Formats: sequence, structure tokens, C-alpha cells
Amino acid sequence: RTKDEEQALEARGRIGYAWIELGDPRRAIPIFADLADNAVTYSARYNALTNLARAQRDLGNPEAALGNLDGLEQDERFSDRIPETRVEIAHTHELGGDTSQAILLYQEIIDDAEFARSAATRQATRRDEDDGP
Repeated sequence: RTKDEEQALEARGRIGYAWIELGDPRRAIPIFADLADNAVTYSARYNALTNLARAQRDLGNPEAALGNLDGLEQDERFSDRIPETRVEIAHTHELGGDTSQAILLYQEIIDDAEFARSAATRQATRRDEDDGP
């Protein structure tokens, strides 16, 4: 794509954001859906689908939002963004009225982060012990 085409896509995304900010997510949905369908990078597709889910959620359709977010969570191309996706999923449950599920998901996110931090600390300690004097 040319630089002009890239800037046009960026501008379309900003229009989608503006519709959400103006409280009209219905008008943002086709913009983000089109951006997701025409994304040339994984990052652009992830951002478009996440924003599509947010617009669907804001419109009062958490099921559609969860469908998009679950797809992102299952797609290994986006594995580096799973924590971010899981927060969006929990938030969607929360705003959709399923507070119990949201709390469970938020706690899993916290537990996973604490486990990862603990594992990294243990690994660093072992590395230091292996290096020894």
C-alpha cells in the first residue's frame, strides 16, 4: 500500500473512534469491520477487531463483541496480546451484566501475571546461581 492509502486507513479508524466518542457506535461498526477485513498487518487486524468488539459492546451486543474477542484469543498470531485480549473479554462480561464471570476472569489474569512474575524471578535466581563465583 502507498503512504496515502495507509493514511486513509488511519483516518478511517479515527472516524470510527470519533463515532464511538460521539455515542454512536452503530456508525463505527462497519468502519472497523472493513478495516479488519482489509488489514495488511496482524497489528492492524488486531486493533480493528478489538475496536469492532468495543463498538459492539457499546451498542449493547456483548455476544457479538465476545465472538470477536474470543477469536482473537484463540488465534495464535495474536498470542503476544492474550493478556490485553483477556482484559477486554472480562470487561465485556462486566459491562454486559455478567459480573461474576468478569470477576473470575480478572482474577485469572491477576493469578497468571503473578505466576509469570514468580517464574521469571525463579529463573533469574537459578541463572545467578549457575553463574556462581
